[in-house]
Amino acid sequence: MYLGKKHGFTRIMGLLLTLSILLSTAAVAAEEPDIPSVTAASAIVIDYDTGEALYEKDADTMRVPASMTKVMTAYIIFEELEAGNLTLDTMVSISDENAQKSRDGKSYPASVPLPAGSSVSVDTLLKLILVPSASASCIVMAEYISGSEEAFVQRMNETAKRLGMTAEFENSHGAHVHYLTARSQATLVREFISRFPQILDYTSLTGVTFNGKWYPNTNKLLPGLDYAYDGVDGFKTGTISAAGYCLSATAVKNGRRIISVVMKSSNDKTRHTDSAALLGLVSGTGESTFAPDQPITRQEMMTIIDRYLDLPDENGLGFSDDGDIAFWALEAAARTTAAGLFQGGNNNELMPLATSTRAEAATVVSRITDLL
Repeated sequence: MYLGKKHGFTRIMGLLLTLSILLSTAAVAAEEPDIPSVTAASAIVIDYDTGEALYEKDADTMRVPASMTKVMTAYIIFEELEAGNLTLDTMVSISDENAQKSRDGKSYPASVPLPAGSSVSVDTLLKLILVPSASASCIVMAEYISGSEEAFVQRMNETAKRLGMTAEFENSHGAHVHYLTARSQATLVREFISRFPQILDYTSLTGVTFNGKWYPNTNKLLPGLDYAYDGVDGFKTGTISAAGYCLSATAVKNGRRIISVVMKSSNDKTRHTDSAALLGLVSGTGESTFAPDQPITRQEMMTIIDRYLDLPDENGLGFSDDGDIAFWALEAAARTTAAGLFQGGNNNELMPLATSTRAEAATVVSRITDLL
């Protein structure tokens, strides 16, 4: 079993300490916070490590995401970067038509004028898409990657299906109406950070300068902005009349990353205050919050272990109940079962949703100590 260079003795001991909590007779509960008062029509906050919903409100209703759509567009751009089809320095031509769209704030908000006949780097276009939410910059990248925005939208929907999202994209920017759920947006943000953590270098920017003009980030939860909330380092807003005010956000609180989404808030202030209320759940306990006394599932244990150990990308699945494994736990389950840390039962069942016993926790700890 391989341990990456960044993982050493201290990291292994940290994992063992984490798992040893499962062997204790009880956990000490912190003071339970009030259930948040959220005015948005739909909302959800999830734990980044496990994907568990800590709070939700009408999270599976299809709603208009507006410019939160741009998260999917940026995700596909990062896939192209990973595949080597693009670099951040790749220069992309700006057509006369797209230059005109970039100035049409009515049809393509928010507008950041692009110079016709010139070229702009992928890095700059990403910043314009993610910080001031430039809609025409999405069209420029969509056409460059897929040949047409229509073809790119097809890829958006295929990607959404692959990620287990409920979404019906019809454009690359969100300035026009289409639909997804708050839970799906949270799923996408979680996948984005997990696969491409460098996205936070963009979403944490409080603003960007382009052609001599400063454009502030529309996410005002970031440090130094109007509704600054401790630990926030992204993610993306969305606003058109059909959508109301939307915001997906992520923060690290007490060493734990969480992701929130609000959709159809009534104004800019409430989408930020709603998000702050959701992000505050991380410090609490109780049925709908942190719940440290709640038994841990096998797939949650797999995820914890996978984040501490740099295991080879091997597929250890093939169990009769593979379909019960949550999407967010699939990769962790594959690696930890391939490494022999978790095994199936008599009927070749992995039982990923079963809660782990103290005896099982002790067995896993014993297997990990064999690595030392």
